[in-house]
Amino acid sequence: MLYREYFTTVDVAVARVLAGADKETVIHDVFCQLMTRVEIRSAFRGGSFGAWLGTLARNRAVDFHRRRKLEQPM
Repeated sequence: MLYREYFTTVDVAVARVLAGADKETVIHDVFCQLMTRVEIRSAFRGGSFGAWLGTLARNRAVDFHRRRKLEQPM
């Protein structure tokens, strides 16, 4: 239910930063961590859950993008 209701929110937030497989990876990671890590869920302090989740997703996408830029080809 959570995934279905908020997929578009997360997808739009991540798509502002990433595309393709990287976008899908971050979307998967956001939902996986949301379901498995209590510290992520407890970070929500009220207000709009969608806005909070969108911000979380965008921040994860930015972090992913920064790490990718630092990678050196072999």
